[in-house]
Amino acid sequence: MPPPVPVLKPENAMPTIWTDWMEEQDTPCFLCTPKDRQELVALLESAPNLRTLRIRAKGSGHSSSEVGAPRRGGFVVDFRRFSLDSAQIAPSWWKQAWKTAKPGALRHDATLARVAGSMTVAKLNSSLRNENPARAVLNLGSYDAQTVAGVVSTATHGSGMVSGPISDFVVSIELVSVVKDVHGNPEVKSFRIEPKDGVTDPVKFRAATALHGMELVQEDDAFYSAVVGLGCFGIVTALTLQVVPAFSLVERRALHAWSELAPR
Repeated sequence: MPPPVPVLKPENAMPTIWTDWMEEQDTPCFLCTPKDRQELVALLESAPNLRTLRIRAKGSGHSSSEVGAPRRGGFVVDFRRFSLDSAQIAPSWWKQAWKTAKPGALRHDATLARVAGSMTVAKLNSSLRNENPARAVLNLGSYDAQTVAGVVSTATHGSGMVSGPISDFVVSIELVSVVKDVHGNPEVKSFRIEPKDGVTDPVKFRAATALHGMELVQEDDAFYSAVVGLGCFGIVTALTLQVVPAFSLVERRALHAWSELAPR
């Protein structure tokens, strides 16, 4: 069944049927495939009905919950063509103090990696492994086909008991959202959101506004709400993560009787 045609829709939006990875959910909707954040902003600005437009970002469709599914006749942003912007200049925004003293760091040897929200966990692992020296994410789940934005936004758990999920390693999140302007009208804006004492130097960041086009927000409640935001705060375009030097895992197996384990 073709999707109902809305009165107004973003430019270049094509009718499609969205399905999740298990094909248990399927929804007629309109699809756009922006290649970067600037094109995403332009697509949203081309929709005159921003007040009522229902927007979802499409990652790997791995969630079986309706929270990740588009509404019938809604608008889906597919990130398969999406690339990371400002990749070369982003490290210059980071505070020198974090690079040296690393206040609040995950570990003393943690470093920062800024990645596209559209990148899959598999590609993130491969990219970090191919660096010199090689790096890695401290804790991950057993599946790697989800996008980084997807696993962070839904707080996908890891496989370890002594460290948090990947959302705990986020120090900065970038998203495109629709907010109200001074007159109460919808406005498309790009944000970089961090805790109060975030890793970004506000002076350096604002001096480069003409290059990246984002507004910096350093506020605890905004950051912790947006990181595991289930898509409610906007479309996640990039994240800065704490990563660690590459490591190997050692598996140990032992056979115990239940009578030995039960008291524990």
